Amino acid sequence: MQEPTRTIGSFGIWAYARLFQAGIAGFFVISQKHLDLFALLIAVMYLELCYLLDCLASGYADDRGLYFRRYLKKHFVPWAMISKVEWRPRTVRGVEIVLTGGPRWRRRLRFALNPQLGELARQLRFGETPDTIAWLQKQVQGTGPAHP
Repeated sequence: MQEPTRTIGSFGIWAYARLFQAGIAGFFVISQKHLDLFALLIAVMYLELCYLLDCLASGYADDRGLYFRRYLKKHFVPWAMISKVEWRPRTVRGVEIVLTGGPRWRRRLRFALNPQLGELARQLRFGETPDTIAWLQKQVQGTGPAHP
């Protein structure tokens, strides 16, 4: 029997970050009639923002692997291509998944968690691991890394 899919990360937070990124790019393109030093500075800051938000993802997982989106394209990664799942219970960073392949700067995926307020308070206060995080860690440990 196939296990049902588990949602990983908040689609709303992911979509908001991507719309914010697109809005800044659109504003920059519309407002610039000629290139000057200030426009160049804004462009550099926008590229830095793109680099910082590149690891933000949203998706779901099942017994075959992880399905996620960074931007618009959907990606699939089997469990064997995931090296570790990181979650720190006393922070609100969410869950981080580290891939074994691909460019080094794109191996880390960050999924912003969006739990209910009571669940979040319990996790921060007592360090409880949510069921989804424990399941992800079990899936990754069960397959082992694809590359030594």
